[in-house]
Amino acid sequence: MKKLSIVLALLIFSGCGVIENKTLQQQVNEKIADKETEEIILSQITDFSWDEAFIFAPYTSEDYMKKRIGSDYKDKTNISYRDDINILVFVHDGKVVQYAEIERTNGDFLVSNGKRITPDHSSIQVKRHSS
Repeated sequence: MKKLSIVLALLIFSGCGVIENKTLQQQVNEKIADKETEEIILSQITDFSWDEAFIFAPYTSEDYMKKRIGSDYKDKTNISYRDDINILVFVHDGKVVQYAEIERTNGDFLVSNGKRITPDHSSIQVKRHSS
């Protein structure tokens, strides 16, 4: 009974199952820092189930994210007030399951407008900042 109470408490306080994936953050940030990297294929560096991914740029409102994702999402990054990161948000079975904060220090992402990012089409281009 005590174990069940602990598990329930963890689920309640863990943000309803949305996980900040620090390993993925580190991998993507390292790839962007590598000046030779021109594209990142998300399906090759993710080890969890996802159906679609979204990239949100600085100053994106939480309302806009909810509309794009099609589900209720509580932004933990405060990106609507920040210009130092992009966030990758991963959805599985209609629910946000993981996200990653991606530093903009070495570059941004270039994704065609309207292009869906799915495990089968998960290539994103790295756009370098002008020196």
